[in-house]
Amino acid sequence: MAGGLVGIALSDRRERHRWLRDSQLLASTNLLSALQLLIRRMITVPYLDPAESRDPLSPAVAAFNDASVAWNNAQYAALLVTPPAVAGQVPALDREIDRLLDLACDRTWTRLDFRRERTRLGRMAAEYLLVARKLAGLPDIELPSIWTWDVDPDPATSSTPGRP
Repeated sequence: MAGGLVGIALSDRRERHRWLRDSQLLASTNLLSALQLLIRRMITVPYLDPAESRDPLSPAVAAFNDASVAWNNAQYAALLVTPPAVAGQVPALDREIDRLLDLACDRTWTRLDFRRERTRLGRMAAEYLLVARKLAGLPDIELPSIWTWDVDPDPATSSTPGRP
């Protein structure tokens, strides 16, 4: 009887651990998916006239605002269930998104210039992904950035001159 109870307790513990790991992976997956959608919507903003980029009735701004809601929801879920090492990276990602949005609304950008500004975010998101994988017990992968176009090994040469 005691052996049966121990078996049940261990099984329950394994199930809780599996549920938590699955929830953490799902939260991280949703966060990165929401980030992708948000950036996809943000990419149209820097090519608008600066006045239009702040107009809430603009279709591009409305689409970005909808993606922002999804991003915020994904952030909260990640903050609730991911371990501290993963959750601790979420606010930095959000601050970088805010920085990019401010830049996007400042002026009209070229595609290449705004791509360079997004380099840091791609590298931060890759670091988030690598830490989430590690804590989930998955093997390391070589991923310097989530952006496939970011192939420059020196971050100092990847940003716009005069900007951090």
